[in-house]
Amino acid sequence: MNIYLACAIVGILAMALTQIIIVGTQRQKYISAKLIWEWKVYWKSDFFLQVAGTVVTIGIGLILLYFFLKQYPQFVDSPFFIASFFSFVGYSGTDVATKFFSTINSRYNSAVAYKAGISGQVTGTDDAPTPAAKPVKPPQA
Repeated sequence: MNIYLACAIVGILAMALTQIIIVGTQRQKYISAKLIWEWKVYWKSDFFLQVAGTVVTIGIGLILLYFFLKQYPQFVDSPFFIASFFSFVGYSGTDVATKFFSTINSRYNSAVAYKAGISGQVTGTDDAPTPAAKPVKPPQA
């Protein structure tokens, strides 16, 4: 198998694994904050952006790999290490796109801030900082 094709496949599989992890994490965040998780919103807003970020990152990696192997041809005989590096490339492309361009994270943060603001107004603790201590369940009578 061509080393470039193998690296591209490994990068895409790493992206797919990262997508599964991200979706699970985002869904769990939404559920724990009692927010509505909508798959359709995620697929429309973040999925294609993350795939595009990963494809561009893999493309850059393949171009750099070409020049690297031209400079150091002895590494052609160790495709395992080169392909392993592309698993990181696939992950990092998705991770960077998520960190900087995710609208799902922005919506989550906005919804939590909105709910916290309402909660602060209702309880009269709007100006008080949130305690960092572990919450303790009050004893039942």
